[in-house]
Amino acid sequence: MAAIQKIVYWLVPLIIFAILFFAFYGGEGALTKLKDLGKDIKEVAPNVSMGLGGISAEDIMLGGELDVQFDSFRNTVNMMLASKEENGSNKENCFATFGGFDDLGSDKWLEEPESVTFVLNYNEQKGVTKVTVANDKGQYKIYNLSMKPCVIAGVKGGSVIADNFFDHYILQGGSKLKEPYYSSVDTITIYYSDKGLDGNAIRVSGERFTDGEDPVNDEGHNLQDGGYLYKADGNNICFIPTNDVTNANKDGIEEQWIMDMNRDAPKRSSIAFGLGCDGRTPKPCNSTVRTPYDVDTAITKLQEKLDENLDVKYSDYPCLVDTFHEDQLLTDEEYKEVNGQGWSNLEGKLTDVMAILKAKQSQNP
Repeated sequence: MAAIQKIVYWLVPLIIFAILFFAFYGGEGALTKLKDLGKDIKEVAPNVSMGLGGISAEDIMLGGELDVQFDSFRNTVNMMLASKEENGSNKENCFATFGGFDDLGSDKWLEEPESVTFVLNYNEQKGVTKVTVANDKGQYKIYNLSMKPCVIAGVKGGSVIADNFFDHYILQGGSKLKEPYYSSVDTITIYYSDKGLDGNAIRVSGERFTDGEDPVNDEGHNLQDGGYLYKADGNNICFIPTNDVTNANKDGIEEQWIMDMNRDAPKRSSIAFGLGCDGRTPKPCNSTVRTPYDVDTAITKLQEKLDENLDVKYSDYPCLVDTFHEDQLLTDEEYKEVNGQGWSNLEGKLTDVMAILKAKQSQNP
């Protein structure tokens, strides 16, 4: 960027000098020829202009599907920022996906590796984020978004941010959304990493995040997110960094919870169920007034489902199992074992729930 600006700064005076020299010493008709020359230059010159962050070139093509994907990102963010509740208030705590990015690079062993870098830089004074998309040929695009970047990662006051997010949005076991559930950042950089497993990686800077260090910035392919974005409050739009190991930690959310949302998820989350910023938010599981279950009525209801299919899992009837937990028929530990957050990290079947309920029924005949 700095090199291009230096070229511009030197080039403009030289052009002005050439124009003046041509005008004074070019002889009769020189100015007329100069007009024609100007038209020709305008037609072949790249469309560059000085914007908030420097020079932009709107006609640069990145190749493949990346142009479409970056346009989809911009359109999705603008939709999220503009989304409203029915009463006209700003819609918050919702999700949307732009579809995700293809790999932004290629294997380093290829003869001609290619790469694209995606940078979001927040300007607090102006309240906008400058977005720069650049390839390794020195070509780039720049545009501004009225978003404030954030991530679902980090630690604040001893609280692991992704844990609070996970408990509320992914487990949905009646857990209230606890703060902090996102981290504001100054910059986000997304690029192709060959550290560990190859893939797109996210790096962030800001309070609580240090270059090259834990959390987030020491991980390899840690943006396997399916293109999902989260709108917190105000104009905060968050990326969801991922990890390979555990449901939620200071580096983000386990990638399988996010990526499975694109494939009839065997694991349940608010993301899969919508909670969309586009106004299609479904009602929560227990949105109607109901009579709480006791052990006997819960077993009867559960048996109806098992009569249809003995192999059904938690994710097939998550609202029903959530209701049993809400009515205190399942302890927190039992509930976690069924929904996949327990020590086995595997979701259980409804037959497992039935075994728990029948054991409690026999203890209190």
